[in-house]
Amino acid sequence: MARLKQALVSSPTLRKIDYQCERPVIVTVDTSPIAIGWKVGQDDDEGCRFATRFGARVLSPRQRDYLQVKRELWGVVTALKMERNYLIGAHVVLEMHCLLLLGMIANFLTLDIAMLRWIAYIKTLNPELRHIVGKDNPVVDMLSRARYTDEDNMVVKDDDQGSWVLSVGVTSSKKEGEGIWATYMKIKRRYWWKSLYQDAAGFVESCVECQMQSKVRHRDGLKPTYPLSMHFQWVLDLVIMPIGIWGMRYLVLAREELSNYVEGRALRTKATKGLCRFILEDIFYRYGSVGRLRADRGELDTIEARQFFDRYGIKLKLTTSYNPEGNGKSERGHPPIIQALVKACKGKPKRWPQLLPFALWADRTTHSTVIGYMPTELMLGQKPIVPMEDEIPTWTAIPWEDVVTVHENATYSLRELDGTPLKLPIAGKRVKYFRRCTTNGDFTWEASPYSSQQDDTQPLDEEESWEEEEDEDG
Repeated sequence: MARLKQALVSSPTLRKIDYQCERPVIVTVDTSPIAIGWKVGQDDDEGCRFATRFGARVLSPRQRDYLQVKRELWGVVTALKMERNYLIGAHVVLEMHCLLLLGMIANFLTLDIAMLRWIAYIKTLNPELRHIVGKDNPVVDMLSRARYTDEDNMVVKDDDQGSWVLSVGVTSSKKEGEGIWATYMKIKRRYWWKSLYQDAAGFVESCVECQMQSKVRHRDGLKPTYPLSMHFQWVLDLVIMPIGIWGMRYLVLAREELSNYVEGRALRTKATKGLCRFILEDIFYRYGSVGRLRADRGELDTIEARQFFDRYGIKLKLTTSYNPEGNGKSERGHPPIIQALVKACKGKPKRWPQLLPFALWADRTTHSTVIGYMPTELMLGQKPIVPMEDEIPTWTAIPWEDVVTVHENATYSLRELDGTPLKLPIAGKRVKYFRRCTTNGDFTWEASPYSSQQDDTQPLDEEESWEEEEDEDG
């Protein structure tokens, strides 16, 4: 006990630096591939070296990739920075076993900018450079290569053992609601093996409870359908409206998918009988039988509606809860018509049944940027005559009997009707282009609410490109 007390009082291992004497302060540094070790000491009166401070620091993964000379130089800079308060004002001797580095520090022999800055920092202490043999530097060499934990117990080499660790970690994570990253970090702080993150992700993703509570839903990619010809498919939808005159409360709209031509009618109720009568009178009696009709799961999802379509040989396609956007063709056409009715009513919403035919006509004669034509132009085979043409005649409304002969007038009409079938393939190609799904690598453009709209007076470049493509195919 007396010897222990004496050792504590006398400090036989660590001593204070004597700055009054002329003996230098010696800094010994060694850097291994994984860490830095250094020792600060001084010789006593008898010439025996005693230690004042010890230090060590682990290198980062980036620093471990340095070249050997650069790594050794970084070790010297780190040691001098850590012990700078003990070295200022003293005669410093820098000892190391790397002879090449000593010559580099003495003569600034490097082209690396970072290494030049480190050498300049070392020169601020004006140290005396001294070379020692590696075997004479056991203490510092041990500090730079020591392993302070039993890493063999942390490395899992058996696959079964790793699976057991993961199963226990994932089971505990289930109770705490943790995900892949939390489970990975929990295991990483305790164990390590190759492909740890992939194994942790696989275990968490195989958890049924975690998948049921996850917000991520994996779905198959959507595949758009394309209209094959005119009247191949009509889309139908019902809109709830304010109570209008004659007791009208609902608006049913049907659109031809290729031409975007719209038909509509005001209804008092949303019964299946009224919808079927609208389909029969406004679609079948005007345009003949259609290929199929698509609608959402509403009033047409009844036995009476199925019997009606079976009687006329029409296929009815209903949207599913898996893809409610399937009826988007009809849904997107509602806002323009409803907004036109709101503006035309001028604060009297009950008038909307009276103004409905005008709103439908405005929608039919509006140029579509998707198909490139007016819906009525594709449906009827010619451009419509608008009221302004009565005041200022155009080539469509001009009295041809006063300008050309009957034969020339008939020839022009035949050319107009003969050109209509050429417009349908162009419109179909445009619809197919605008409905295509975006894939990885496609450039997309997001419209700004402050961006100016396209000038309607300028011709569409897309129309020209489609016409050129049609000419090449023809």
